[in-house]
Amino acid sequence: MSSGGDFLYTDDELEELFPRIEEGEDDFDLTPRDQNDCEALLRKLDSLRDECGEIEAHYQSQLQSLNDWRDQRLTKKVRGIRYAKDILFTYLRLTEKKTLDLVGGVMKITKGRASTVITDFDKLLKFATDKGLADKLINQPPAPPPKPDKKGIAAYAKEHGSYPAGTEVSIGLDSFSISTSTPSHPSEVPSPNEASAEATAKP
Repeated sequence: MSSGGDFLYTDDELEELFPRIEEGEDDFDLTPRDQNDCEALLRKLDSLRDECGEIEAHYQSQLQSLNDWRDQRLTKKVRGIRYAKDILFTYLRLTEKKTLDLVGGVMKITKGRASTVITDFDKLLKFATDKGLADKLINQPPAPPPKPDKKGIAAYAKEHGSYPAGTEVSIGLDSFSISTSTPSHPSEVPSPNEASAEATAKP
């Protein structure tokens, strides 16, 4: 194949040349001589883009296949993990311990946190006003509207043994964790037996 701007490309010649370009050779003078040369290069460019699309489509199909393969196998392994964790959780509950440190790993139950839930702000506001506790149960920002003071509400409940009207406490789920030499896999999720049933105490 001759080089130089006076050469008129053919599709077949470009088919022979571009694999070498794709491998990194760049010592060619492909300056178009005229619009026919441009047309040939445009056809080649379009063909290369089409091949890129085919490569991407093949990659995506293979990726989905790999994802399916991974998911199927992880599902089985995680089922085994959950079974082992369930029976270990049951054992730790029976011991009435929060933590058990063994050679093979550490099992730990973390108690769920209590959080204040506002069920009816108007009731809370009336309760606080009637009891003269607005300064303790209600935040008064520089600009209205007023907002509930959850820390103040929790302190009130601790002192009086009950929550103010218009509020309640939500007890979060206990969490169960096991630390071994191998970190937990991201696909692991808590099973129903790993946490206590959520309890809600109302005033």
